[in-house]
Amino acid sequence: VNGRPVGGIRRPSVKKGRLVRFVVRTNAGTEIHLHGYEIEKTPKKGLPTVIQFVAKIPGRFELELHHPDALLAQLTVRP
Repeated sequence: VNGRPVGGIRRPSVKKGRLVRFVVRTNAGTEIHLHGYEIEKTPKKGLPTVIQFVAKIPGRFELELHHPDALLAQLTVRP
């Protein structure tokens, strides 16, 4: 809400090869970006934005809202 994650920053962890699905609802922002996987989505105010992919790259990746900038989640993909 207003560029801040409700309930705080999420920190999910998954094993490599698993399906990951983020669902983001926001009333602000012009882009949702998952760094490392370079997935970008344009949110529509009040509607869910879904980012779904197979976790093929191990490491830690940030899901961010841009304009206003806010960290929404840090995804850890384990080998």
